[in-house]
Amino acid sequence: MFRNRCLQDRLFVMKDPIEVLRRKEAELLQLQEEVEALRIAGEILSDQNGAGRKPGKRGKVLQMPVNLT
Repeated sequence: MFRNRCLQDRLFVMKDPIEVLRRKEAELLQLQEEVEALRIAGEILSDQNGAGRKPGKRGKVLQMPVNLT
């Protein structure tokens, strides 16, 4: 009896893979929107700080992954 109770306490409910995928895709979309907003803000700030000034060398630009759905 005690052994069965211990085993029942350790059982894990498996997550639905489709639901996990939907959540991850929603998180990815949210992050892509935030990155785009930061890019726009960066352009606005750089335009305000250096109007008419040639921008200096910048770091490597990373491309966001494409949503495959």
